[in-house]
Amino acid sequence: MPAQCDIVIGYFNPESNFPSAEIIRITDEYFKTINKNIIIQPISKISGLKTALESFSLQYMIISPAYIEYLKSDYEFNLLLQPLDEKGKNTYTKKILCNKIKIKNISELERKTLASSIFGEIGEILLDK
Repeated sequence: MPAQCDIVIGYFNPESNFPSAEIIRITDEYFKTINKNIIIQPISKISGLKTALESFSLQYMIISPAYIEYLKSDYEFNLLLQPLDEKGKNTYTKKILCNKIKIKNISELERKTLASSIFGEIGEILLDK
């Protein structure tokens, strides 16, 4: 943990094109305005996330529910906050979108390329669930 820091929050978002240094700068400025000594630690690779989880170097983690699902067999997560809609349900859903074709039933999609995933190496595993 960095010197003189009360809390380290990991932020795992491998899809982000936002520079890590900017995430640190912006959050550092915000936490100073509320007089909290908190550090955001951006993590962009799954290997870096696993290292952080195994070393217990983070008190909190901001992470997509999809990655929690992928990692929960190897790591224990204590969910504190999650996005919920007005009915109290998790807002994460899977959708099949078609561009320029109309399908009458799901069997017409057999052996077709349906989507790409922002989840990289674990995308297929997540989409198969």
